[in-house]
Amino acid sequence: MGEGREVGGPAEPAVSSGQRASLPALAPDEKRLTASKRRAYNKVMTKHEVLRLRRRMKLTQAQLAEEMGVHAMTVSKWERGTIAIPKVPAKLLRLLAAKGGR
Repeated sequence: MGEGREVGGPAEPAVSSGQRASLPALAPDEKRLTASKRRAYNKVMTKHEVLRLRRRMKLTQAQLAEEMGVHAMTVSKWERGTIAIPKVPAKLLRLLAAKGGR
């Protein structure tokens, strides 16, 4: 039974050593991204960025929520870090801030 089949051979690693599975391999002359550049690249927004942008636009949480079409409690949770701000609302917030809010 099972003659001619090799069982228990060495498994090939999914990722070569020194590389992360989620990030593409970098050429030797490329520099690694800093944490802040990686956040900007991935469009992840921190709770501090939400608060800073809202204050720069001189809006209350309720006013920002109305502008973005979300509940005021959602903005509060973003600023407290209770929930992460999704990519699409983060992009909308950046666009609103670039236009100066209202």
